[in-house]
Amino acid sequence: MYVAKVQQVGVVVTIMMKLIKLVFVVSCLVGVYADLHAQVFLFKPIPVPPSGDYSQPFPSPDGTLFVSGPKKKLYRTTDDGVTWDSLRSDVESITVQDTNRLFAIGAGISYFSSDNGLTWVLDGDVVGSYIMGVAIAPSGNRFYCVKVDSAHFAILRVDTNTHTSILGKARFIGVLEMQIAASNVIYAHVPDQYGLGCYVKSEDLGDSYKVMLCPSGTSSCFVVDSWENVFIGISDFEPPPRLNSQGLRVSRDKGVSFHQGNSPFDNQHVWGLAIDNKDRLITDALEGFFYSSDDGTTWNSGVFLLIPPNYYKFPMKFINGRLYVASQSGMWIARDTTGILSVTHQLYSKVDAYPSPATTKIHFRFLNTFSGNVSIRIYDLLGRLVNFAMDKTIIQDRSEIEYDVASLPNGIYYYLLQIGEQSETNPLIVVH
Repeated sequence: MYVAKVQQVGVVVTIMMKLIKLVFVVSCLVGVYADLHAQVFLFKPIPVPPSGDYSQPFPSPDGTLFVSGPKKKLYRTTDDGVTWDSLRSDVESITVQDTNRLFAIGAGISYFSSDNGLTWVLDGDVVGSYIMGVAIAPSGNRFYCVKVDSAHFAILRVDTNTHTSILGKARFIGVLEMQIAASNVIYAHVPDQYGLGCYVKSEDLGDSYKVMLCPSGTSSCFVVDSWENVFIGISDFEPPPRLNSQGLRVSRDKGVSFHQGNSPFDNQHVWGLAIDNKDRLITDALEGFFYSSDDGTTWNSGVFLLIPPNYYKFPMKFINGRLYVASQSGMWIARDTTGILSVTHQLYSKVDAYPSPATTKIHFRFLNTFSGNVSIRIYDLLGRLVNFAMDKTIIQDRSEIEYDVASLPNGIYYYLLQIGEQSETNPLIVVH
């Protein structure tokens, strides 16, 4: 009898320990889920232009996408690549302010379009200048990188209202990229004598510049938000990594001083940075995409589903919550449908998944009677495909699908459910 009581106590203790463990794990997972639930990216491929020239995406605020590449052909699509309009065959870069103000640069000449790229005319404000690039300030004033002699460039400012121009006095051996703040302060990435580049700013319309930061990485990128916080991403391919050669550097005082970004990718290669009109940031680092909605104070890897293969080191653009990514396999878009980056939830009224958390199996119950092609894919939090739960055609009298999760480690996963053209993604919590 004594042994039996001891065994009973042992069973009770074991059950209680399992319950405590379950409550702890579920609370942790629910906390993570609550943090990540609104940050789900679902990538969708965009058919490339007929020429296959697509290395540079240039989206406009209304959803029109302009694309150019090494072949200098410029295309436009208004339906995410279903159809493409061929616009020009001499374009090296394009700057999009909105559908009525487009600027294309080719062979040192600037062209202007006021009808969403259908027709182009010479940019009359800079006729006779050799143009290498243009940036547009929030005020509408334009800042051109112009060649002033065989070895030097300067910044030419054009007032949109008066069409008067002022040539800055400072000279550079080139301007790799520039961004204009609402205060008309110029932030620019310029090459140094070694070709690595420094980040500078000008508060007097290009007459003089102050050096902000000269990172030692072999490549870098930068963005400036509406508060003039400056974010610089750095990568280095010379082993071993050198000091100040990887990660994110952030300035909260308009480029006066920089510090490490306190991000999960501070010691990783950062190949790309993008910011949208709501100051939401996305970075393309060695271990994937990272997202911030609070001016880079906190970063989260989020959940990225169907990540494009070989996407890194390619340009990306982020506008109105739409992320455009170019890769060796084509072009991709992740769309914002809720005001926060998320996938559409079109099937809530049709599908229910239970139990949650799942221990050995999860059941997908179809609430409405229908038939069609159904695909269910399971992803981990890094966006990696774990398994196909199902990929087949179901008939009307089949109302439930069962999937075995016993082999999955404890954690949070996401299942992507597609029925025809509709899709839904939801968290799947596994606790054994």
